[in-house]
Amino acid sequence: MSDQDSLRSWMGGADDAAGVEAEAALARLRRGMFAASEATVSVGRYRELEEIGRGGMSVVYRGRDEEIGRWVAIKLLHGTSSGQQARLRREARAMARLSHPNVVQVLEVGQHRGETYVAMELVEGRDAAAWLAAEPRRWSEVLEVFLAAGEGLAAAHAEGLVHRDFKPSNVMVGDDGRVRVTDFGLAADVGSALGGDTTPADDEGDRSRDDEDEGLTATGARLGTPRYMAPEQRFGARVDHRADQWSFAASLWESLYARHPFEDERGRLDPSRTVPLRPASERGVPRAVGRALRRALAVEPPARHASMHELLAGLRAAARGRGRRVAAAAGALAVLGAATWWLAGTAEAPRRCDPVEHSASLWGAERQAEVERAFLATELPFAAQAHADVRQRVGAWVSSWDHEYRAVCESTPEPGPDAETEQRLSCLRAELTEVDGLVQAFATADRDVVTRAELATRDLPDHARCSESAARAALPPEVVAAHDERMARVRAQVRAGHYREAASLGEEALPLTTEPVLRAEVLLSLALNRRRSGDFEDAAEPMERAFYDAAAAEDADLATRAAIAVLHLEVARSHHDQAEAWLRHASTWVERVPEAEERARLGRERALAEAELRYEQGRYHESLAIMERVWADCGEDESLDFVPRMLNQMGLVHMQQGSYDEAAHWYRRAMVLEAERSGREHPQVASSLENLGTTAWFQGDYEEAARRYEEVYEIRRATLGPGNPKTANTVMNLGLIDHVRGDYPAAVDKLERSIEMFTASVGREHPSTAQALGNLAVTLSEMGQRERSNAFNRESLEIYEAILGPDHPTVGNALHNLASGLTETGHHEEALAMLERAQVITERANGRDHPLYASGLHNEAVIQRRLGRYADAERSDREALARYEASLGPEHPELAMVLVGLAQNALEDRRWADGIETAERARTLAATSASTRGLAAFYLAQALDGAGQGRERVPELVEEARRELSAAGPNGEENLEDLERWARAHR
Repeated sequence: MSDQDSLRSWMGGADDAAGVEAEAALARLRRGMFAASEATVSVGRYRELEEIGRGGMSVVYRGRDEEIGRWVAIKLLHGTSSGQQARLRREARAMARLSHPNVVQVLEVGQHRGETYVAMELVEGRDAAAWLAAEPRRWSEVLEVFLAAGEGLAAAHAEGLVHRDFKPSNVMVGDDGRVRVTDFGLAADVGSALGGDTTPADDEGDRSRDDEDEGLTATGARLGTPRYMAPEQRFGARVDHRADQWSFAASLWESLYARHPFEDERGRLDPSRTVPLRPASERGVPRAVGRALRRALAVEPPARHASMHELLAGLRAAARGRGRRVAAAAGALAVLGAATWWLAGTAEAPRRCDPVEHSASLWGAERQAEVERAFLATELPFAAQAHADVRQRVGAWVSSWDHEYRAVCESTPEPGPDAETEQRLSCLRAELTEVDGLVQAFATADRDVVTRAELATRDLPDHARCSESAARAALPPEVVAAHDERMARVRAQVRAGHYREAASLGEEALPLTTEPVLRAEVLLSLALNRRRSGDFEDAAEPMERAFYDAAAAEDADLATRAAIAVLHLEVARSHHDQAEAWLRHASTWVERVPEAEERARLGRERALAEAELRYEQGRYHESLAIMERVWADCGEDESLDFVPRMLNQMGLVHMQQGSYDEAAHWYRRAMVLEAERSGREHPQVASSLENLGTTAWFQGDYEEAARRYEEVYEIRRATLGPGNPKTANTVMNLGLIDHVRGDYPAAVDKLERSIEMFTASVGREHPSTAQALGNLAVTLSEMGQRERSNAFNRESLEIYEAILGPDHPTVGNALHNLASGLTETGHHEEALAMLERAQVITERANGRDHPLYASGLHNEAVIQRRLGRYADAERSDREALARYEASLGPEHPELAMVLVGLAQNALEDRRWADGIETAERARTLAATSASTRGLAAFYLAQALDGAGQGRERVPELVEEARRELSAAGPNGEENLEDLERWARAHR
């Protein structure tokens, strides 16, 4: 027994009942006495726990999440009853639904050795109390921090949650500059009864803040911190979001004026007061800020602001009022500066107004020649006429654009362009960008582009549109405030992943909104949430209306976002032609976004939408190149919103190219980021988990794939519902797990269900439905239902060809599947022709090193053996084995069927040693198919018997083969008959 074990025995050990603290104490003692560096503490999947904080009812540890590889905070609650622990878990789970940049994210709630723990985002920084004490702060700095914290509270309120213990020490100011509200230990549903005694809390005004209650619920006790507790909360009455508003106002007042609003000169609280004491010094704080806070500090909740949003809006307006007064003094200087700029520029006016400087590159001689060469290279019979039409239409449009641009520019009034004129010039430049994008497509045209050229140039941008003023009258503040309040509720539901609820709120908001730009925002939100809920068809109409409303209001930001959203929707519906049109819309409007940072952000979103479109078109290298450019341009900054989605897409491209380790790397990075931002059970995390499961599948780790898929299904079933195509996709994947486990009836049940779900959500003529049909065909083939299998394979292929075109990589996959089925029904020549076509497509898209190319080689070998061409079959299978080993590794289960084929070839040639080697290896690797396992055992028995060695193993192998081929059902019947004949002949 080691010294450490002796110590544990001597001390009685840290058994399960002792809890984590006892385990931690023992670990510390072992490290001190024996230098036992390995003596660490763990809770669930969290390792290397290190205490970083302690309160009356909890201990906070820093720990490493073993699954996602990041440090988190683990709050361990103790000293409470089982009922209280259960309530705490319910409240923490409620908080886990909330995802907001100004709220510390709850990642997981669980139990460990009888104690409840809550895993949270670990914030490197200090609380607001420490931040305020570190150095003197300007009032504007303090207000900025609390406004951010207020947004976090407002988000919680929108979720139906109340903090009940807001105070400066529960606000974290991160080293990254982000402000987060933490310690929602008292959070409960709005309007919940506190359940404590109803006597007021003791006056603790002279108590040290470091000794204040920690803020965890305890039955029979007053909840929260009395110093910052609203009057109704101090007396044990029911509370709602207005109690948090009071606590927020008290905290901000104290932070701005260096004194609690109800604290006298001696530092004692006077809870009997109904209005705040006047601060000794206003410390430069605008009086309007104080007025907004006084209302929030009203004794009666109805007298306070209607919501946190209303309070925050009032505080911001008060701060802006001070800023406007300061800026007015510099107004004359600003006007003088503008006039000076214009006078300095007048000498350049003729050159500045030369339209050729802008349009020459669009339709110069070199570009016209490029377009002509591209059109004629397609060898379409109408290519020359199409080019002539394009040359005439684009040339006429550019000429009219030059005339319009010069006229507007030279009519600019002195001393400089007014807002309307500048808008017209900007609009004309945006038109030029739109047509330039079209001409770029013509310069690299393929047959599809040439075919659509007439339609594309039929309705080029109308210059008259730019003569209309895009100025928008200022909307009434109360209208905007009411709209923002409604949309805040919608966004809160979206952050929690409650898309149907968000859509319902959007439907309620729509009739209340009449202004086009606000209506566009509601329409876009409604459409996005319908799409997220799987209602693709119902999403299309409001999404397009949102774009047109935003465009009518000249809101470039919103118009760009709407265009990108429609682009994504059309890609999801496999409407690639329409997607190309919306890509052009997005490209045009993003250039009009006035603010540079937002323009750059939306530019990245547009690029990623294009990458998604190129991926769906099978143009994988283009898709990856676009994403790699975006990744480099943003400095690989993981904090940007779009990064997890992009990393997932990069992984998907790598997986299509057969680079499974690289794919898993990107998927894992995406999952880590999404889990940190949204919580483990958010639908966004499910996408990364499903991708990791699929990668594990292709790597041959089927149990890992099953574990991932089952977790994904639970998340999607709960958050997206059964009508969402993503849920259908997970059901399909679970059916594939049943397939590799040999439970074919269960596989058929799930696959048929997924087809029904896909058909209901995206339609029968959709690639997702086609994929499920193809998977069902494979399972039916294994069950011996080969004619039915071939019928589903043909339908799958027809859908793919109609939507994706005859040369898409996915069409190649479908050809492989159908060829395999045709081989089993004796249609060898037709199958071989299909395989040859499939191999050409696969090689063009992915090269010869892709696993699908190896699969095609093996399928060719199967047909060649059926036709008696054993030498050809040997060559095909040898190449297939080499390519599989290079791409999947030597231990992948997919190799087993190729090895079985090579063993069969060896038996035909009486190469017993080769037969033994390949059959033995196949028997070791064949983990997913009873038929393959049975054939491996059968061929090994024949090879051993033929070689005259190891014959004592033959009866055992025959029995193994009989068992496996029987388990294979109809798919093993023919081989089982061969086995029985051979066994009778070799008794």
